[in-house]
Parts: sequence; structure tokens; C-alpha cells
Amino acid sequence: MTRSSGNPPGDAGSTGRGRGCHHGFMIGRLHHVIMDCRDPVALATFYSELLGLPVTYRSDDFVVVAANDTSSGLAFQLAPDHQPPTWPDPAVPQQVHFDVMVEDVAASGPRAVALGATKLSGEGVYADPAGHPFCLIRRPRWAPPIPGLPEFRAAEERAAGSSSRGESSRSGRGSGCPGWNLAAVTSAYCSSC
Repeated sequence: MTRSSGNPPGDAGSTGRGRGCHHGFMIGRLHHVIMDCRDPVALATFYSELLGLPVTYRSDDFVVVAANDTSSGLAFQLAPDHQPPTWPDPAVPQQVHFDVMVEDVAASGPRAVALGATKLSGEGVYADPAGHPFCLIRRPRWAPPIPGLPEFRAAEERAAGSSSRGESSRSGRGSGCPGWNLAAVTSAYCSSC
């Protein structure tokens, strides 16, 4: 997608208002998304397994799941009186919800349930063990394949075989994976950066 202004969709332009370029108007950087819950260790363990990320910090009342101990991630803090959301009933509204990208929503649902999720009404809608709703969504084409899944491993093996025959596997073409290019995606949203 090409835009003459170079500004992201919905941007207010170069006035300093609106989203602007990510390093032109930033006030701060996200540290963690923190969720209240009755059992931080149990909820962190659930998300660690669901997302394939390690627990990087743990205390009695606060646990962090992130790619590593120097990156932002999800944090879970002790709230002994936490009331789980009753979504879709607004009696106790959802406080937060995540969209989790998966290769196959139908196949991923039972795996999430096996980790402790509860199926809610709606396609791909679940609740984590503390009752927070989350959605399993099909991975968008622009996102890289989900590592570690059998279909990703098979595609990697096919790509490795193609590479040994002198074919390019970087784009994923010919390997069963959709091609993607982070630089192209980034420049589509911030071509003036």
C-alpha cells in the first residue's frame, strides 16, 4: 500500500498530534501489560505455555512472561479480591483481552483448553484460568508463521531442502509459507522514518 503522506492510517499528519511516526512523537515505551488475578504464578504459567514464552521474573505477588528478561511482556499481579469478567454479560466487564495469532483456530482451541482455558460463546473466544477473555485469531498474511508448530517445522524443512538445491527460502515462496517482508510492512506505515 502506498500513501503520498507517508503517515499511518488515522494519523493526524506532521502536526505532532495523533500517532505520528514511532520515533517522532513517542512519549514513552510500553514496559508490561499487567493483569490482576488471584494466582499470578498459575496465570503466568498458563500464558507462558500458550504463547511459548518463558517466565522471566517471579515474586510472591508479581510474575512476568516475556521473550527474555530485558524485554517487555505480560505481567500478572496479585489481586486477592479479583472478580473475573462475565463477558459477554456486562455485569463484570472485561478488563483486558488479547488476540492470539494461530495458524488454525479450530485446531488451537482444544490445545488452549488443555492448558486451562474455558471456551466462551463466539468463534475463537476463550477465557484464561482467571476469567479474562482472549481470542484465537488466524495469523494475518503479513505476520511470519508461528514457530514450533508442526506445520511451521514442515515448512522450515521444505525451505531447508530448497536452500540446499540453490533455491531462495528467505521469502518462504516454494516452501508452503506465505512470503513477508518486515521492511516493506514497516515502510508502508512509516515511510518518512
